[in-house]
Amino acid sequence: MKPVLIELDITETISPAKRKEFELRPGLVKAPITIILPPEAGGCLKEALRECEVVVVFLHGLRGGRQAWGVSRGANDPKGLAAQVLHPLWHQGRKAVGLALASLGQDGSLLSPAFQHGSTPQNYAHQLEETLRYLGLVEAKKIIVIGHSIGAAAAWEFASHITQRERKYAQGVTVVALSPVRALAESRFLTFGCRLSGVALGIGHLLSSLFHPLTEPASRKIAALAAGLRGLAHQGRFSPEAW
Repeated sequence: MKPVLIELDITETISPAKRKEFELRPGLVKAPITIILPPEAGGCLKEALRECEVVVVFLHGLRGGRQAWGVSRGANDPKGLAAQVLHPLWHQGRKAVGLALASLGQDGSLLSPAFQHGSTPQNYAHQLEETLRYLGLVEAKKIIVIGHSIGAAAAWEFASHITQRERKYAQGVTVVALSPVRALAESRFLTFGCRLSGVALGIGHLLSSLFHPLTEPASRKIAALAAGLRGLAHQGRFSPEAW
């Protein structure tokens, strides 16, 4: 049987004050998510969230979207990665809920005016934390974050910050990185290269807008890549002591 999918936009369900804060931290004015429930849930969202013990979060990469996990825009692929990860948990009787986020200005998400030059892994991590808090899932016994590319960097960022700030999460957060992008932050030479490349792309983007305007899609791609590289450079090494 196929899982039950519920799509909503976090920014449409929070107060104006919270929405303003959301625009400043995650840097988004639209933040769609797909909530993945077991087939027997029957679409009863409140009950599923209240009873949830395990949260599995899926974070797409720079040019990706929720379709990478098989759960976007009406798609409900039983062979998709989200279903393949969640079904064994449900089969074991675990009260598990999946979350597939849309971010980085992709897949229906929309960057706020202050972040038109791109979003960073840090912003992405803030989005994840705020989403979990809004849904009441930040207290779940187990949080598993599966990230691809920049999504993997955001997963590490989230895990590092939340475990350093609240020690009770030290044994409850697991990160699955489907990308070597985190290795960039583990090497001082590669970190310097990320910082230099990010700055160079940012300068190139500015100069091209002044002297040789690019098409809007090309401009967005360069800005997003520059912001992502700068974010990786600032991320630094992941400290095992945080766990």
